Amino acid sequence: MNAVEKFLPMFNSRIFVRVMRWTVGICLLLSLVLVVNPQAASATLREIQESPTKMLYQSRQSLKDADGNTWQVVFFKRVEAGKSPTINLRLVGFPDITKFAHPAPLKIRPNPTLEVTATDLFARETPADNVGQYDFDGLLEKLPDNTFWELELPLERSESITLKVPFFLIQEWNKVLDQNT
Repeated sequence: MNAVEKFLPMFNSRIFVRVMRWTVGICLLLSLVLVVNPQAASATLREIQESPTKMLYQSRQSLKDADGNTWQVVFFKRVEAGKSPTINLRLVGFPDITKFAHPAPLKIRPNPTLEVTATDLFARETPADNVGQYDFDGLLEKLPDNTFWELELPLERSESITLKVPFFLIQEWNKVLDQNT
């Protein structure tokens, strides 16, 4: 009796059929939840009180570039009493692998025919070489939120790195903008 013949009775058993039905049922249920509510797969909005007069609203997500490197993407809005809110995008790559070219703008392409830039906020001083932060004040309102965006990262190496930002994350960034308005 070979190995295949030993396992054949298991495939005919009632237990195996029940397990397969449960497995298929659970997979269908999870698929339905993600199709009906795609936001369930996105990051959660964070609300942090930095002081009695200062609030921080943020969305954090990890995205991979074409080389498989992971980037932390933090979109945030800081609201302080008596001041205009600041709206920024911070990108963090791996230390010793990533080095942002400061002062260089971030290029944003929601489609092949439209490109806008975001100003480098770490042009004079950066907390680390692998961190870039860009001014997004007024940018989201100008760009479509129902498509993928490409962010071209200004790095010191000759080739450019592009991150693809899915539409559900852009919609989440719009929710950050709506906080405490």
